[in-house]
Amino acid sequence: MGRGAALPEAPPVRRARLQKEWGFTDLEMRDVINGNALEPIVATVELGVPAAAAKKWWLGELARAANESGQDLDALGVGPADVAEVRPLLNEKLGI
Repeated sequence: MGRGAALPEAPPVRRARLQKEWGFTDLEMRDVINGNALEPIVATVELGVPAAAAKKWWLGELARAANESGQDLDALGVGPADVAEVRPLLNEKLGI
Protein backbone atom coordinates (compact mmCIF):
# COMPACT_ATOMS: atom_id res chain seq x y z
CA MET A 1 0.00 0.00 0.00
CA GLY A 2 1.49 3.33 -1.04
CA ARG A 3 1.76 6.45 0.99
CA GLY A 4 -1.49 8.31 1.36
CA ALA A 5 -3.60 5.28 0.47
CA ALA A 6 -6.64 5.18 2.68
CA LEU A 7 -7.80 2.02 4.34
CA PRO A 8 -11.33 0.96 3.48
CA GLU A 9 -13.96 2.05 5.96
CA ALA A 10 -14.72 -0.70 8.48
CA PRO A 11 -18.31 -2.01 8.12
CA PRO A 12 -19.45 -0.94 11.63
CA VAL A 13 -17.99 2.54 11.08
CA ARG A 14 -19.65 2.79 7.68
CA ARG A 15 -23.03 1.69 9.06
CA ALA A 16 -22.80 4.23 11.90
CA ARG A 17 -21.86 6.99 9.45
CA LEU A 18 -24.71 6.14 7.08
CA GLN A 19 -27.20 5.91 9.94
CA LYS A 20 -26.22 9.39 11.08
CA GLU A 21 -26.23 10.84 7.54
CA TRP A 22 -29.62 9.31 6.79
CA GLY A 23 -31.17 10.14 10.16
CA PHE A 24 -32.26 6.54 10.76
CA THR A 25 -33.04 5.31 14.25
CA ASP A 26 -31.22 2.28 15.62
CA LEU A 27 -34.33 0.20 14.90
CA GLU A 28 -34.54 1.44 11.31
CA MET A 29 -30.88 0.69 10.69
CA ARG A 30 -31.24 -2.76 12.22
CA ASP A 31 -34.16 -3.45 9.86
CA VAL A 32 -32.08 -2.26 6.88
CA ILE A 33 -29.21 -4.56 7.80
CA ASN A 34 -31.41 -7.54 8.69
CA GLY A 35 -33.35 -7.07 5.45
CA ASN A 36 -30.13 -7.18 3.39
CA ALA A 37 -31.10 -3.78 2.02
CA LEU A 38 -28.05 -1.70 2.97
CA GLU A 39 -26.26 -1.86 -0.37
CA PRO A 40 -29.40 -1.33 -2.50
CA ILE A 41 -30.32 1.66 -0.35
CA VAL A 42 -26.79 3.09 -0.60
CA ALA A 43 -26.88 2.74 -4.39
CA THR A 44 -30.37 4.24 -4.60
CA VAL A 45 -29.38 7.22 -2.44
CA GLU A 46 -26.32 7.73 -4.67
CA LEU A 47 -28.78 8.11 -7.58
CA GLY A 48 -30.46 11.03 -5.80
CA VAL A 49 -33.32 9.33 -3.97
CA PRO A 50 -33.74 10.52 -0.36
CA ALA A 51 -32.69 7.86 2.14
CA ALA A 52 -36.13 7.62 3.76
CA ALA A 53 -37.77 7.03 0.37
CA ALA A 54 -35.14 4.47 -0.63
CA LYS A 55 -35.69 2.64 2.67
CA LYS A 56 -39.44 2.69 2.12
CA TRP A 57 -39.10 1.13 -1.33
CA TRP A 58 -36.53 -1.52 -0.39
CA LEU A 59 -38.01 -2.54 2.97
CA GLY A 60 -41.63 -1.97 2.00
CA GLU A 61 -42.78 -2.62 -1.54
CA LEU A 62 -39.81 -4.62 -2.79
CA ALA A 63 -39.36 -6.67 0.40
CA ARG A 64 -43.06 -7.55 0.25
CA ALA A 65 -42.72 -8.67 -3.37
CA ALA A 66 -39.64 -10.72 -2.52
CA ASN A 67 -41.38 -12.38 0.43
CA GLU A 68 -44.49 -13.16 -1.61
CA SER A 69 -42.40 -14.78 -4.34
CA GLY A 70 -40.06 -16.55 -1.90
CA GLN A 71 -37.00 -14.70 -3.22
CA ASP A 72 -34.25 -12.51 -1.83
CA LEU A 73 -34.25 -8.81 -2.70
CA ASP A 74 -31.34 -9.23 -5.10
CA ALA A 75 -33.22 -11.94 -7.04
CA LEU A 76 -36.17 -9.68 -7.90
CA GLY A 77 -34.53 -8.21 -10.96
CA VAL A 78 -35.15 -4.69 -9.66
CA GLY A 79 -32.21 -2.44 -9.01
CA PRO A 80 -31.47 0.97 -7.56
CA ALA A 81 -31.76 2.62 -10.99
CA ASP A 82 -35.28 1.19 -11.35
CA VAL A 83 -36.32 2.65 -7.99
CA ALA A 84 -34.76 6.02 -8.87
CA GLU A 85 -36.63 6.04 -12.19
CA VAL A 86 -40.05 4.91 -10.92
CA ARG A 87 -40.21 6.97 -7.74
CA PRO A 88 -40.65 10.41 -9.41
CA LEU A 89 -43.22 9.01 -11.81
CA LEU A 90 -45.31 7.66 -8.92
CA ASN A 91 -44.86 10.83 -6.92
CA GLU A 92 -46.14 12.85 -9.88
CA LYS A 93 -49.04 10.48 -10.49
CA LEU A 94 -50.01 10.49 -6.82
CA GLY A 95 -49.42 14.22 -6.41
CA ILE A 96 -46.84 13.83 -3.67
